[in-house]
Amino acid sequence: MIRKKHIGYRDFVKLDTKEQENYMVVKDVDLSIENIEDRKASFIITTSTPDTDNDVIVPEGIDFTHYIKNPVVLWQHNRDLLPIGKCLPESITKTANGWCATVQFPDEGIDAFSDKIYWYVKNGYLSATSIGFIPTDTDINDNGYIFNKCNIFEFSIVTVPANPEALVIREEVKPTKNVKALKMKMLHKLHK
Repeated sequence: MIRKKHIGYRDFVKLDTKEQENYMVVKDVDLSIENIEDRKASFIITTSTPDTDNDVIVPEGIDFTHYIKNPVVLWQHNRDLLPIGKCLPESITKTANGWCATVQFPDEGIDAFSDKIYWYVKNGYLSATSIGFIPTDTDINDNGYIFNKCNIFEFSIVTVPANPEALVIREEVKPTKNVKALKMKMLHKLHK
């Protein structure tokens, strides 16, 4: 089995079709927290807002089929490390312009690195995520790409995002799909 490497889409399109099979495209967004108690945090993992590369991911075109089978949350897309948490598949929720998901971090003391990342998220030092995906239908826009369809394989908590719109939720976000899923609540304070 060939291990897929992470790459930006501008580099991905320069590869021939055979070489593309070895890569996964990554895009970043900011974190949104719903409930930081009980070692869970909810994130906006992607939106339709153009990112810093002027690329757009069409939320309706994201396929979670593969991801739901292995819902890991990584640190900086590093697959050489153990996951820092797991996504709760029932929490994956379509919003008006993106997708939300909830991460369950391991119980305290199980993994020191996950504990550290959780502390940074809880205290507002980390506030971004990034999705890893394979594009399946892409168009070119004025200065970037439009990812009409893609298969998501992972998302990561990262230090620097590309999508400027997915910020900490300051008001309720109403899901438009998956009604049984988590309903995002307002977070008034990051420091409790």
